[in-house]
Amino acid sequence: MAAAELECLLGNANGKLKIGATVQPYHRDLLSRLETDDPTSPRRPANPTTLERAKVRPRVELDIQLAGDTFVQGQCISGHLVVHVRSHRRADTQVLLANNTLRVIGFEYLTDSPTFHVFYHLSQRFDDISYAGEQIFSESPDYSDEEGYREAKEGLHVLPFEMGLPMDSRFGKPKGVIDVPGGVAMRYIIMASIDIKDPDTNRLSLAHFYRQCSIWPGLSLRELLAPSTRPLVSTAVFSVPQGGSYSKLRLAARVPRPSYFTGQSCYVHVQIANNTQRTVRSLCMTLVRTTTIYRPRSTNHGGKTDEYIANKYTVKTVIEDISESRLVMAERTTRRAASSRGWWTGVNPDEKTAFTHRILVPPDAISVARSKLLAVDHAIRVTIYASAGMLGPTTHLSVTLPIRIVSMLSVDPPTSVAGPGDMIGATYNRDGGLNGSSGEPRLHRSELENRTDPPPTYRTRPPSLEQPQNTIVSSRYAYPEHRFIHCAKHIFPFYDNVKLKSTRIVGAIAILQ
Repeated sequence: MAAAELECLLGNANGKLKIGATVQPYHRDLLSRLETDDPTSPRRPANPTTLERAKVRPRVELDIQLAGDTFVQGQCISGHLVVHVRSHRRADTQVLLANNTLRVIGFEYLTDSPTFHVFYHLSQRFDDISYAGEQIFSESPDYSDEEGYREAKEGLHVLPFEMGLPMDSRFGKPKGVIDVPGGVAMRYIIMASIDIKDPDTNRLSLAHFYRQCSIWPGLSLRELLAPSTRPLVSTAVFSVPQGGSYSKLRLAARVPRPSYFTGQSCYVHVQIANNTQRTVRSLCMTLVRTTTIYRPRSTNHGGKTDEYIANKYTVKTVIEDISESRLVMAERTTRRAASSRGWWTGVNPDEKTAFTHRILVPPDAISVARSKLLAVDHAIRVTIYASAGMLGPTTHLSVTLPIRIVSMLSVDPPTSVAGPGDMIGATYNRDGGLNGSSGEPRLHRSELENRTDPPPTYRTRPPSLEQPQNTIVSSRYAYPEHRFIHCAKHIFPFYDNVKLKSTRIVGAIAILQ
């Protein structure tokens, strides 16, 4: 049920909706019920809620302008929400708005079927993350109806916002971005939505808009780089027949910690005990990625879906080698060197040795813990090859060390753009003119130095909105109108005879001062 509704909100591959698309009436609870995926076809409600974007002429249109596309837990998502309230026709009445909400959603889905699973969902009211939330209403909250709807203000509204991504896991755990072949996709979107009511018919509709982004988990560098108290060790023994008895070839590999970064060299400590008559001539380290896709079954069993039986998923596993590092005995070095033999001399019969070798982690390798549909695991496979001669039979022995690969963005995130002072909310009328500003005017440098209180953030309502004054705002100053006219008449005696623009006169006053 929730899968079909989310699929309707997202639209097709180009983000377009079907004409006349609808969702369930109580869509405010829709995204909180997305964990209950049901592969069966949903039953349409009697009075569905229409989507404004699915209409030929939507009454309210939304747009989101972000300061970036990559965010990490602990940072703030900042940008602007653009709300366009179209002018109503003469026969129609002005629409009512309520519940302006901004959501961050991370979900995974099957590309060939409407099966979704949300693993991260953060929802906040727009009034809590922006001081300009009241700008889209033409009435005060005292004039709202019993459901909280108020009359919308026509025009184009630009509303700044600043939304923090908490570090705890109350809203789920983001996993980053990974390209998964095999029919599974993992995406993150930032979605804005506003409830709309028609005052004549009391019909509800939903205006929404979303943009894609990437959310990464915030991790501690100290915890990731700290060595484990009990390092991960893997051992293997192989018995080789020799003269009616058996001799043993032992291999042990160890990694100091369980987590590594993308693009980093992973060093593995190797120990080889060769009690055979063969020589260990080469070693190969391979980084193995195991991608597991869990596809829900759609067959019914006795009136119950496979959710009630033990085997409710068909599992598809893809194992591939994504990186490799070889170490060969007496490998040739560069020309004109003092020795033609490499640093590793192999392991001779009845010999025991220990050394360290490394393998490079690709920059696109990310481990993903399973939530429902997808799991990506990594492991380092260490294999040694022993033979009695160059043309003799070869014996190989291998061990596997599971590791976790995380992105460097989790510990070194991009600079968070949050709350710049020159980004303020604004409202434009139908002709494109600026109706007003919801931010404070810029002040002179001397005024900023003498000012004690810090400038307001996106979440704080500035005092200029509480006590508006009749001021003329230039690029640097804010002068009351009566003072401006008084100064202009003293500086320019011909003020009454010559028509000058106010901005030029204010600029001249600033130069003379």
